Amino acid sequence: MEKDEITNKEPDKKGRGTILKTVLGIVLAVVFFASVPLALLGSVFLTPSVYDETYYGQLIHMVRRLNNTEGRKIVFVGNSAMAFGLRPDLIEKEIPGYDAVVFGLYGAIGTKAMIDLSGAGIGDGDIVVLAPEQYAPSLSLAFSGSEMWLAADADYSLLGYLPQDDGDKMIGAFVDYAQRKFSYTSKGKKPETDGVYMQSSFDDEAGNEVGYMTYERPYNTMPFGYDANALISYDPGLFGDGFIDYVNEYAAYVRSVGAEIYYGFAPVNRFGLTDDTTAESIEAFYSYVVEHLDMEIMGHPADYIMDYEWFYDSNLHMNSSGMYAYTRRVVEDLKAQLMLSSDTDIEVPEKPIIPSDGDIEEGDNKDAHCFTYEIRKDEAQGTDIAVITGLTEDGSAKSELTVPASYDGKPVALFEPTVFRDHKKLSSVVISGNIRMIFDGSFSGCTRLREIRLTHKTPCGVGLELFSGTDGFRIYVPASALDVFATHYNWSAYKDYLTGYET
Repeated sequence: MEKDEITNKEPDKKGRGTILKTVLGIVLAVVFFASVPLALLGSVFLTPSVYDETYYGQLIHMVRRLNNTEGRKIVFVGNSAMAFGLRPDLIEKEIPGYDAVVFGLYGAIGTKAMIDLSGAGIGDGDIVVLAPEQYAPSLSLAFSGSEMWLAADADYSLLGYLPQDDGDKMIGAFVDYAQRKFSYTSKGKKPETDGVYMQSSFDDEAGNEVGYMTYERPYNTMPFGYDANALISYDPGLFGDGFIDYVNEYAAYVRSVGAEIYYGFAPVNRFGLTDDTTAESIEAFYSYVVEHLDMEIMGHPADYIMDYEWFYDSNLHMNSSGMYAYTRRVVEDLKAQLMLSSDTDIEVPEKPIIPSDGDIEEGDNKDAHCFTYEIRKDEAQGTDIAVITGLTEDGSAKSELTVPASYDGKPVALFEPTVFRDHKKLSSVVISGNIRMIFDGSFSGCTRLREIRLTHKTPCGVGLELFSGTDGFRIYVPASALDVFATHYNWSAYKDYLTGYET
């Protein structure tokens, strides 16, 4: 069997047919199934990558590192919690004789995809730690063809590691991907990325990719210290249909090539747990995992529930100091699994101090009288913020509203998810840059909504299903921030609805 041009391992090592054996196969498939014009195909496959510098572009580097690492490896397979949480350089010092490989990037790509992509790189004497995020999508067979195309844009041979059963989703997502790429190549541009969600976030000062996230993330940036849009529970019902069986098949494969596999746990923000999370529910989840997974369990989920100061922009993403805390926890459990008695010398820094955000972005307060407010304490930052709790009679009557920047000298940092919900007259909303988070379903039922205009220079937090029951809306962001929003970890879910405007 021919070896992939970018690695020294055989793409189809797991024994399943790959999604599309060659780029020619991809071309023929999309022409046949999607009636894509050949000119558009040429603009995709015969032009350089445009997404290679975005966060998606890191996936091919992970595959290369895994497949080209000689000798014994410890491979951490999962999602973005692995990318944000682990320092392989520290692991290698603590467990000599192994190279540590982080193999998790983006939950939307899917745990199944990471399992499939890892198969060719696992060999005799390796250790695999499978640690998917504690979310239902990550504990399922979900696979996003749209996100995978953006990752594969950096090197199409990446597709050779995916099984044929994902082919329909890849073909179905191709036209949208092709149009997006053409919009950049026709202008001779690439997405203008910024912040942590770039491929260069994994590079050292010399620009060399080093296998872990180097971008400085100094402290927790979430309102009140947690992401209220993505609360975490320990319910065995999170496991999707077929996921347990798929994982057990993967475990059997890993052992068949002479490697060992353990099930581990992603870090979880203590502040981000659902209200019904108890010691009993965590123990019940652990018992379920022990009973149903055909592999040893590494550690206990309760030990991976960590203080909010260690997190960054989600309930699963560590900040730079938090990487040390999570990596140390993983190393201690891995040593126990391997029966290594050496002391662990990873020094965990002091918990980062979250600076008080005293600055209030100036904005339009003309509709301040249209809302009701509460002043609340942000315990994480130690400051008071204004939270919009509802609409006044004037607000309920208006079709166009501007969320004010401040109230009573305090920044308006949040609006409750029910403020605009089912507002049948609403057609346009302007949201000030002081808003830190937009909650799940905030505009559901707003059947006349056509425009949401954000003044943010960088993306705020955002939930899912913002616009259930609406149709034809656009999300306008400053043109200088459009690419950053479109490639952002959370906002990319709304990339089809984003439009830039000049400020």
